[in-house]
Order: sequence, then C-alpha cells, then structure tokens
Amino acid sequence: MALFNKFCGCFGLQTGSVIIGWLGLVVSILVFLHSAFTFSYFYSNGYIYVISWELSFVILTLLSQGALIYAALKNTKLMLVPWLLTVGLGILLFAAYLAEKAISSFRYPDVIESILMVIDGLFLYFWLCVFSFYQKIKENEVSKLECQNEGAELQEISSAPISDEKPPPDYSEYENKIYFE
Repeated sequence: MALFNKFCGCFGLQTGSVIIGWLGLVVSILVFLHSAFTFSYFYSNGYIYVISWELSFVILTLLSQGALIYAALKNTKLMLVPWLLTVGLGILLFAAYLAEKAISSFRYPDVIESILMVIDGLFLYFWLCVFSFYQKIKENEVSKLECQNEGAELQEISSAPISDEKPPPDYSEYENKIYFE
C-alpha cells in the first residue's frame, strides 16, 4: 500500500519522481562541480582523502538520479532501488550529523542548522514519494500477474473437454424422414 497518492498534492507519483530526479540531478551536478573546483585547493593542502570520498558519493548520486529518471519514465521498479538506497543512506547520515552537532554544542540549533533540518525533512518527503511510486509499481505488477493467472485458469476451463455430458442428439435423420415422406 502506497503512503502517498500524489506528489505535492497535485502531481502524480510518476511525474513527481521525474521532477525529483531532475532536481536531484541538477543539485548533484552543482555539487560535483563545486567538489571538482575545490579538489585542487584541498589537494595542495593534504585533504585528498575527504574530497575523494565526497567525489565518489557525488558520482554515485549522479548515477542514481539518472536511474530514478529512467525508472520513472519506463515504470521499472528495479531501477528505483539505487536511488532509494543512496538517498536513504544520505538522509540517515545527514540526520546523524545534525544530531551529533546539536548534542555536542549543548545549545539550541542556530538558523543554518534549522534550515539544514528542514532540507533533510524535504529530502525525507521526496524519498517517501519515490518509495510510494515503487510500491504502486509493485502493486500493479502483482495485480497484472493475478489477472494473467485468472485468464490462464479460464482458458484452461474453456478448452477442457467436457466428458460428463452426452453429445447433443443428431436430428438430421429424423428431419430427413419428415421432409421426404
């Protein structure tokens, strides 16, 4: 059973998944460009390890965004799984980072941290919408299989020979007697 039926209250889940995919693709490209330009600066200062992990995660995110767009356009649930896994992991890691930052500072979150929490909540909403789209595709496949199975059973029943009933009587000889006498 899907959690949501619409994206933002007015778009279907398929259209919403395409919108989420394109938004994520644009953001991932911007983050990739930012990481690539800062890579040379950090490389000279010895932070190569951190930046290489960031670039790896951004490339993985780019690929999963492309898979989301393809899956939404072709209605394939298998291609949604990479996006659901990478974005779900990103949401959890980001929430853990924000929680650790709030706990270690022993104060209320400031404006930037509050905005980051809202953004994390927005990503959670996007994730739930795509997960709902995944569930809808799964439900449609199950109902399609059930219909095919019912159709196969009906075809078997209709093509099975009827052995208990007697064949209808042949009236042709009787009719011939009546007409020719």
